[in-house]
Amino acid sequence: MNDLAYKVWEKAFGNKEVAFDFAGREIHKSAYGDQNSKYRWDIHHIYPKAKGGSNELHNLIPAHIDTNREAGDKTAYTANGRNFEVIKDKEKTKKLGKRAYEIREK
Repeated sequence: MNDLAYKVWEKAFGNKEVAFDFAGREIHKSAYGDQNSKYRWDIHHIYPKAKGGSNELHNLIPAHIDTNREAGDKTAYTANGRNFEVIKDKEKTKKLGKRAYEIREK
């Protein structure tokens, strides 16, 4: 696991080895990038990079590879049969002094 992936996991889940991404899919810390694991995960941009989202830690979360693919570069999408949208996080934006976003289930 690279340093960024480790930081993203630790920010979201601390020391846990097993967790669930925002769409409810099980992921395992040790399965980062493991193409043979059904619990593999990747770094997901809350606000898509293709739409101007940053690579800063506040915009990154762990997500199952299938969740990440279903979300793609969209700000409204269905992942794991659930509907989500990306919205501005006013509190975090104020705290950071720059735009921050969150994922909300519709």
